Amino acid sequence: MVNSWATLFVGIFVPVTAALYWKRANPQAAWVSMTAGTLTWIGYIIVRTGNFQEIADSMFYTAAAYGGIVSFLSYVLVTILKRGKIKEVRLPSEYPGE
Repeated sequence: MVNSWATLFVGIFVPVTAALYWKRANPQAAWVSMTAGTLTWIGYIIVRTGNFQEIADSMFYTAAAYGGIVSFLSYVLVTILKRGKIKEVRLPSEYPGE
């Protein structure tokens, strides 16, 4: 269960949240964020243990925290670097209600 939660957190949470609440959300930043977060998560575990066998849950929590931080920072960095090249989108809250 820890692995499934961590995978969703480091790969999907930041891009989905940004897409829902940030006008400057863009696909390039989402892809970089998902890739960087996942690679950081896996890389941390491999560097600290050398494999995925018999790892304590606390190791996965720590790896997920680092992956989430890298995912967020990479999303913001790519968005800043692409500033002016990406058209703002309308947020779901800005669409007329039915």
